[in-house]
Amino acid sequence: MDDLIRNYVLCLENFGKHHNSRDLCELSLNLAAVLRQKHTVLELLQSITQAVEEAQRFIGVEPLIKQLKQWEIHLETLAQLEASAGNVLLTLQFVGKTFALKSVMEEILKTPNYTLHNNGLSFLKYLHSNSLQPLLNYLDQLPAVTRSTVTQVGSFQHNSSLGFAYSQCVDLLNSNSKAFNERNEQQVFANNLLQTVLLIYRDLHRQTQNTIELSVSSCVLS
Repeated sequence: MDDLIRNYVLCLENFGKHHNSRDLCELSLNLAAVLRQKHTVLELLQSITQAVEEAQRFIGVEPLIKQLKQWEIHLETLAQLEASAGNVLLTLQFVGKTFALKSVMEEILKTPNYTLHNNGLSFLKYLHSNSLQPLLNYLDQLPAVTRSTVTQVGSFQHNSSLGFAYSQCVDLLNSNSKAFNERNEQQVFANNLLQTVLLIYRDLHRQTQNTIELSVSSCVLS
């Protein structure tokens, strides 16, 4: 189950278990069951919009309605930004060291339902930011760091199975972190963007590999 759907289902099940309103519990658990069967942002949005309309006929379910409306806004924003993401990427100028970042971002955009990743909205907001082009210019000018002498950021390690572009983006992240100053907005943006892109790419790659392995194992005759 994708991150966003899992989060919604867990939240709804929590509503169902910890509220006294019978109507609220029933509506929450029914919607959780429905969302388990959904696979896209638009499917989620349609189901939640319908649930809001249904819930408004009941008394004592205001906490649920409030939560559902927040999800509606989140999903509507995701859908709007996703629709223009490809065109926005085409307007950006990637040079030198940032070609690898372009490659990774393109792969993310090609992956079905990347928007259901926990960081999907952050990724799209960064992509649409007016500060992204100046940031790309900044990243290309960063001095290279020697891999053997740099402390890698967080859990991001060079991994040949994730491809050359991924490793190049890890290098960019490490270069930015070498003289990182939390008061420098551009460095903070670079750190947030690169970590978000690397995390989504890594998770989607693992998800794809797991799907392939399951498909192969299901074909093995005992």
